[in-house]
Amino acid sequence: MTAADLLRTQSFCDVWATLAKVFLIPVSAICLAYSPLVGLGLWFVLLQQPLLAIVAGIALSAFELVSILHNRRAGGAGLTVAERANGLLSALAGGWIFLPADQPPVLIGAMIAATVLVAMLFTFLAKDLLAKSKLPAVVWPYCLVAFIIFTLFQEAPERSVSFFHWPLFQVETVFDLVVTFLRSMGVFLFSPSWMSGIMILAVLSAWSPSLVLAGLTGWLSGFAVSSVLVTAGAPVFWAATSYNFFLSGAALGAVFFVP
Repeated sequence: MTAADLLRTQSFCDVWATLAKVFLIPVSAICLAYSPLVGLGLWFVLLQQPLLAIVAGIALSAFELVSILHNRRAGGAGLTVAERANGLLSALAGGWIFLPADQPPVLIGAMIAATVLVAMLFTFLAKDLLAKSKLPAVVWPYCLVAFIIFTLFQEAPERSVSFFHWPLFQVETVFDLVVTFLRSMGVFLFSPSWMSGIMILAVLSAWSPSLVLAGLTGWLSGFAVSSVLVTAGAPVFWAATSYNFFLSGAALGAVFFVP
């Protein structure tokens, strides 16, 4: 191998490392995976919603700029994966809520940016609160932000469902149950199609079959409990947000308590 070949190889490795840190691993962390290859696969899911993919790209680029500036001024390590992942999810949630609004683009951009800033603030707070524990911050700061914006803009989700062509989540047969599961997996990246679910399951299975098994166990458990509640007459609309069942099972069975 010549010197030129070594330089090209080193340059490729440097570019790949940067892409992995900035654009790939934060996306994979949403599904509790920390692999650039998983992140690369998940970008194909994101690209099914081009507007949200653009928001994600801009947000991740901005996080890297903030990380570099923080590094230079404070001499710290920059933003962590958890901080980037929470900010990314908040940007996606903000984009999903505000992009369909009939408002000037500047105002929409400001609202999405404000959502991301609040999420980052909550993430830093979580980091301080959990500094002495062994538990990762995961994505609960994003959950707080999502709860806030969904509460403040109660009519917005219905508009967003129509704007982004979200399918109805109906469970009447076993086939409907399978499709609902796949669509709920797609909700991880605001793309609730069965194809998105298959793509997410494929990349996660290739990375960690135990994580998928634990997540599937959590999803089935959540479905069983929800079915009992619905049968008892409780107004539980569980299907569209049942990705949380998978996330909880994967976190408990493959992250917090590693087999």
